[in-house]
Amino acid sequence: VIARTGETSIPGGSGTFAGFGSAPAIDSEGNVVFIGGAPGQGGVYTALGLCCQVVADTHTLVPDGSGETFRDFSGAERPDIDGGRVAFKAIKQSYYTGLYSNAGQAGLAEIAVIDGAEWGASGDAWVDGVAVGMYTEHMVPSPHYAILKWDGSSESIDFVDPGVNYNVAYETQASLSGDAAILARYTTGSYEMAISRDGNAEVLAVSGETPMPGLGGIAFSDFYSYPVVDRNGLDAAFLGYGSQKQGLFKRVNGGSLENVADNTTVIPGSGGDVFGVISEAGISLANGQVVFFGSGQYFLRGIYTDVGGELAVVIDNESNSTIDLGGELEEVTSFDIGSRSFAYTPQGYVLVFKANLASGGSAIVRATINGSAGLADEFTVYKDYSDDNSDSVSVSLSCSSGTVTSSPQWAREGAPAVFTIEGASANATCTATET
Repeated sequence: VIARTGETSIPGGSGTFAGFGSAPAIDSEGNVVFIGGAPGQGGVYTALGLCCQVVADTHTLVPDGSGETFRDFSGAERPDIDGGRVAFKAIKQSYYTGLYSNAGQAGLAEIAVIDGAEWGASGDAWVDGVAVGMYTEHMVPSPHYAILKWDGSSESIDFVDPGVNYNVAYETQASLSGDAAILARYTTGSYEMAISRDGNAEVLAVSGETPMPGLGGIAFSDFYSYPVVDRNGLDAAFLGYGSQKQGLFKRVNGGSLENVADNTTVIPGSGGDVFGVISEAGISLANGQVVFFGSGQYFLRGIYTDVGGELAVVIDNESNSTIDLGGELEEVTSFDIGSRSFAYTPQGYVLVFKANLASGGSAIVRATINGSAGLADEFTVYKDYSDDNSDSVSVSLSCSSGTVTSSPQWAREGAPAVFTIEGASANATCTATET
């Protein structure tokens, strides 16, 4: 558990979290960012190792020289994180929403203000190294859709180039990886999903021409708004539509498109139900594997993955709804993930999600995914010296059931050893020993 309402103290504030915002995000180092708060207070918080640290809250000065503080974070889209650097949207005292990041050289910076003068409608933030991206309606010199790209090293704004004579499609959200960006684009007579590298496009699919893999020759007719890209464009994933069929497709290591799931795919763990809808904003890609939010024909909702090669359920709201939170079994009634909720970390594939609990309240949960059993368990060992020295010790872990990975590990004050246990029973006990 990263943070839980009624239990986790609000850093820099008073009391405990009373609620969390939209989907959290995680980077390849396992760092997490989320929006949270309580009545009269709120902000953007990270878990860089242990939780929590303040990125910005309602006491933080807006970095625009006005002397005003942030008003609210609750209406903003999900934040993002990469290498511990964060980007987010927040509401100012003027009620305008701005895009902010600490990925630059001078601390927190204001990148754009959505005031209708230069910047209109906008989407989620995306961080890649020191670059920050965001879909927006750029009003200068005349309104057009664009993907803003801010360089934190120079604190200058550029744009993703959709290609000569091409335009960025409406609401195609920013997704960056190295010099690559994925986007839906159009020109006279053509609508495409493509990867752009400084305007040089690699076309993945063309509406009306490219067959949707696994669907009997049905061609794509439309592309959804949240495509994702990874590993400098070698990997990509997106939702497509054609002839009343929706599907999630990916390509890995520069290869051909593959079908991950569509409206004919049986939902794992469902007893035969097939996917009705795959959420466009709930697709996340890491190291060639995907996690996504999908629903069945009726009431089934779940998070699913192809880690391990076969589609598997991570958690759903029916037969796979119980998780272990700090040694307590809790039933999850609903959950939320975004396009940056999944990462390949030194601990393996890790998912972070917001869970609403049947017992009341909610939690930000970080969980390791393995190929056959969905969620794995974590066991954290903290080291505390009476004289507060910084020496590291080697710690081994053994458990009464399941398999402990990566043991022994080093631990010291402020840097605990985090073990992953796969396949453990609900009543398993574990013992940590200094070696």
